[in-house]
Amino acid sequence: MIPFLIIRYISKQKSKIKFNKLYLLFAFFIVSCGTAHFIDAYIFWVPLYRLNALLLAFTAIISWVTVFYLVKLLPTAFALKSPIELEKEIELRKVKENELLKKNATLLHAETLAKLCTWTFNKQTGQLSWSESAEKIFNLPKNYTLSFEEFIKAIMYEDQDHFRENFEKTIKYKHFNKLYFRIITPYKEIKDVVCVGEVMCDESGEVVEIVGTIQDITEKKQQLRTIEEKNTKLLEVSHIQSHAIRGQVATILGLSELFDDSDNNKQNKIIIEGIKVATNNLDQLIKDLTGVIEKK
Repeated sequence: MIPFLIIRYISKQKSKIKFNKLYLLFAFFIVSCGTAHFIDAYIFWVPLYRLNALLLAFTAIISWVTVFYLVKLLPTAFALKSPIELEKEIELRKVKENELLKKNATLLHAETLAKLCTWTFNKQTGQLSWSESAEKIFNLPKNYTLSFEEFIKAIMYEDQDHFRENFEKTIKYKHFNKLYFRIITPYKEIKDVVCVGEVMCDESGEVVEIVGTIQDITEKKQQLRTIEEKNTKLLEVSHIQSHAIRGQVATILGLSELFDDSDNNKQNKIIIEGIKVATNNLDQLIKDLTGVIEKK
């Protein structure tokens, strides 16, 4: 029954048990010993001495094979950890896994706040893998895997050739240049992004993979456009101030110098009329300038 139970135990556990051969050797050893004892008792009625000797020889061989195999496995067996040590290791791994999950959550939160995602391109397989935050940048469904070709299609058609050309140069020269391009989401939303990366090579210098990030800079681009518009308006204001207003001021100053305080000077009316016209023009220019500033 002992060898039967051992073999049944091994068959049920299969790959979960180490040292299967040792279990089988013990089973054969017990079978041979039990059979030899049975023949020893049976000899009192039937003289099976030769069979008994053969069984004893077989038992001896199995015993020594088991011994040699056991001696061979002792270093490995001693290296195995006890149940208590295994429990401690499991607890330690759980702690490490929790710490790793927290760090991943923090990293994902940071990526979300920065509106960027990480990516890895395997040159041998051509596979492109993304971090979870790519779903928000590209407006993708949950757990959707964006392949390399689908990523190319997500780039604005006008920018696709530019990206492909630079990506081929990256693999050829083993250097990644920062790329600016636009993407279009499934909801037809156009976003400006910046892509940076680093080329990873093996010992022979062959490109293995490329890792990098893509960041959504749509808001930054919009802010730059707004600043450029304001600068344009400021230039308009500066032009008005430098030419039109100063010209009217110079006219008023010149007419003021020509003004004569005497009552009988007929030229005074002409000068006063000129001052009124220049003042009205200056007033209108100030209104125009104010309007330009308010539109900023």
